[in-house]
Amino acid sequence: MAAIYTLQEYADNVANCHTNTLMSRIKKGTLPSNAHIKKGNKQWMIIVSSIHEYKAGQYFDACCDFHRLKSGRQDSDIELAAELSVKYDILLTKLCKILGI
Repeated sequence: MAAIYTLQEYADNVANCHTNTLMSRIKKGTLPSNAHIKKGNKQWMIIVSSIHEYKAGQYFDACCDFHRLKSGRQDSDIELAAELSVKYDILLTKLCKILGI
């Protein structure tokens, strides 16, 4: 089960350290492998989940964006899928297979 924390919550509840120490660990890349950093609307979030669960979430978000954006664009479906694969850092071929294009 995935859990989502703000930097402050993660520092207090999970890492048991100060926020500055947590930021240092993020910059050095020494967070645990199950902690994934993502920019929220106003602040950074830490998602604690397996890599498979995290990637599945990225594909889901990309598919939702694809269907939301495709009606209002003149680009081909593959061009939109390529843009979303770059935005979400996912594989284009897998995204196309999921979308059926």
